Amino acid sequence: MHTPNTSSLAPNSTNEPLSNCTSDSPDPGSFSQLTSEIKLLRDDVGDLKSNIKMLTDLLIQCNQRLELSEKRVTEAETKIQCLEKQVNEIPVLKATIQQLSEQVQSHTKTNLKNQVEIIGINETPNENPVHTILTVAVKLGVDLQDTDIDYVTRSGPRFNNNSEKTSSSAHDNQPRPLVVKFLRNNKRNEFLRAGKTRRNISSENLDIPGPRRTIYFNERLTKEDRQLFRAARLRTKDCEYKYCWIKNGTVNIRKKEGNPAIAIKTMDDLERHCPTTTAQLNG
Repeated sequence: MHTPNTSSLAPNSTNEPLSNCTSDSPDPGSFSQLTSEIKLLRDDVGDLKSNIKMLTDLLIQCNQRLELSEKRVTEAETKIQCLEKQVNEIPVLKATIQQLSEQVQSHTKTNLKNQVEIIGINETPNENPVHTILTVAVKLGVDLQDTDIDYVTRSGPRFNNNSEKTSSSAHDNQPRPLVVKFLRNNKRNEFLRAGKTRRNISSENLDIPGPRRTIYFNERLTKEDRQLFRAARLRTKDCEYKYCWIKNGTVNIRKKEGNPAIAIKTMDDLERHCPTTTAQLNG
């Protein structure tokens, strides 16, 4: 059996030690560079965390602002819906107001139906208005008893003594109108018709102290009807209407004798029959 040559396996006395051929110890320069890179990486990670926190805070703020904006938008939408509802209700409310106004006007006219307003009767201290009206009825030739009268009163504010003494205007010293309410409409119509016929009656015929004044008998009107009647009298002159009068609380106009009477119940009616002229607008 052949025996291997062990001399070839023996270490060569001329070779370097094994420790000199393979080295496991790191290079000091490489370690220092690695440490620096790790430090830089940590710094970058720290900056990244700061940026992430800043972005998170910004996102939170944005979310808060968005929530606030959404809340305001919701509130605005609610208000808009309320406004739209109110806008839709306006025509209904206007119609209701118009209806109520017409009802009040109708009730007021009904209440004034039996009343007559007398202008020009001198006002004296401690006067007896009922006795004055009965005296007027005698002068008019109307059979009137105190049982036909509901009440008699002066209309409007009483003048104070200072204004009567210091005022030099005849208009300021005009007596307040006497308002008489009759219990029956036919007696009121009789009294009013007689007063319209006797146009020459004056305060001298009543033996009441004071200056001579012409006495006028008128239907008792609501505030709106008085304003309408005043406007109608002015308009009819410009539009060459010959007649303008009140009958049963309604304003009537007539162009000339023989023409039919036109009832004026509103300013629209007056504008339609007697349009506003340029001179009236400029005036």
